Amino acid sequence: MKKTKQLLLLCISVSALIACGGSKTSSESKIEIPKVEDPTITTVTTFDEPQSLYTEKQKAFLSKSGEELAQMTQAEAAVLADGKSNLSSPEPLKLEWENEENDGFDHYEVAIYSNYDFKNPTIYESGKEKSIQIYNLAPGTHYYQVKGIYEDGSEDLSDYYPVELDLSIGDGLYGTIRNWHVDGITNCRDMGGTPLAGGGTFKYGLLYRTSSFADYNMDKKKITDEGRKVVESWGLKKEIELRGGPQGTGGESTFATATTVSEIPGVDYVFCPWAYQDGKNLIYRNIEPLRKVFDVLGDRDNYPIDFHCRIGTDRTGAVALLVNGLLGVSLDDIYKDYMFSNFGNIGKTTYVNQTNEDSTRAYVESLMSWPGENFHNKVYNFLSTIGVSTEKLDTIIDVLTDGDKVTGNEHPANVIDASKATAPAAASTQTAVRDPSAYVKLAKNQEATFTYDLEDGVKGKLFANVKLASGTHTAKLSTILKAKVDGGEQVLSNDVAIGWRNVSPCLGLVGDYWIPVELSDVELSPGESTITIEALVDNLQISQVAVLPE
Repeated sequence: MKKTKQLLLLCISVSALIACGGSKTSSESKIEIPKVEDPTITTVTTFDEPQSLYTEKQKAFLSKSGEELAQMTQAEAAVLADGKSNLSSPEPLKLEWENEENDGFDHYEVAIYSNYDFKNPTIYESGKEKSIQIYNLAPGTHYYQVKGIYEDGSEDLSDYYPVELDLSIGDGLYGTIRNWHVDGITNCRDMGGTPLAGGGTFKYGLLYRTSSFADYNMDKKKITDEGRKVVESWGLKKEIELRGGPQGTGGESTFATATTVSEIPGVDYVFCPWAYQDGKNLIYRNIEPLRKVFDVLGDRDNYPIDFHCRIGTDRTGAVALLVNGLLGVSLDDIYKDYMFSNFGNIGKTTYVNQTNEDSTRAYVESLMSWPGENFHNKVYNFLSTIGVSTEKLDTIIDVLTDGDKVTGNEHPANVIDASKATAPAAASTQTAVRDPSAYVKLAKNQEATFTYDLEDGVKGKLFANVKLASGTHTAKLSTILKAKVDGGEQVLSNDVAIGWRNVSPCLGLVGDYWIPVELSDVELSPGESTITIEALVDNLQISQVAVLPE
């Protein structure tokens, strides 16, 4: 029986590290690796080249460009992954070993060192098995050591061995998805790792998208104790719940209240229910819940954050699209992120060009019609126009970007909330989870006035965030409201019928939902200016007006 051996320190160069699969970083140019004298646990699995974290099916998916994926039909997408089983987990690190003497150990442990000072390893137990599969290790170089533990606590050791884990899929192509194995649920991934238009990358370890931790699919599965340990390792502070909207929600309307607690101990649960119905535009049907989501994301003290709906695909995908777009993720990678949900057990095959308004392509086309030099500027302008403060948007970009940030967001919308409007009746403060914090409700022929005081003046597009009475959403804007600047004549230049696609840049059905409606091109002089909205129908509600500079 051999006990713990004396350790020696061996200094190796980066060239030797690379030869056995290490990564080439300046911090690793000179690493002191502990050396075990006469190790007794031998024939340990070693690696001569980097090990991919993706399965072969995931590699086949990620090797295609986002535009290739975007052109696929539902049947073509299903060939890669059909959403009917959980294929979303990454590949584990697989290790096997033998020992020279006896098998009298109480159990085996594998210590994983990821910080290169060989302190505070993560310990994995394999019982008496001489093999183990370890999930969810981060990309980069790790060192592992096998320990045989006797009943009295003494131990025999293997040497230390390196392994480099990466997101390589060959031919110079790299995946941008860090998927996680979380027992009991599906479709889990860290949003970090993606290259950004500004030159930086999306930071790992701050924002996660998942399925629900409870009752995620038709099988009513729930995160297990083992899965909970994995999520606890993320150090979450907030869990944003997108389920529980009022209409078309697949039985979720009575799902939860604002007092529901997280399945993960110590995590603050934020109830932010979205209306959900297949075929309907989720972004424009959920403007106010969307503002609440970005209010949470806009506080740097809230991170790390997880957000999810039920299966982590549609409502979750809409939020992910907006976050990715805001930071400068390419459309190719946005499409890949959306389509990767097919590797989860989501009960369907989703694809970019779905023949309804609840599709990634429809969202992108809608956002593309907003002012802005590029997609991330357009997303920024959209979010600022619906009332997400520029401070919060800039915070999100700052917190989640590693390296150089996107530019071109220096001229956000000038937004005035209804609480500052002059109207026949005071703006009502709302407590319902889907309504804005304040709005003006106008009867026919009543007016609300929003006053600007601008140092330099502004020229741009005038928007109003409105909610109309049911039955009026197919009428032209000129039959619903008048918009005037400084008490002058009607300035409504975008006089179209408010229909399924006809309110540029909106794709949403109005009815019982708040949407940002583009009213006109305007020019406001320096100093005090007013925007007056007159209702031509009963029950016209306005929560904000905004002027988005050219």
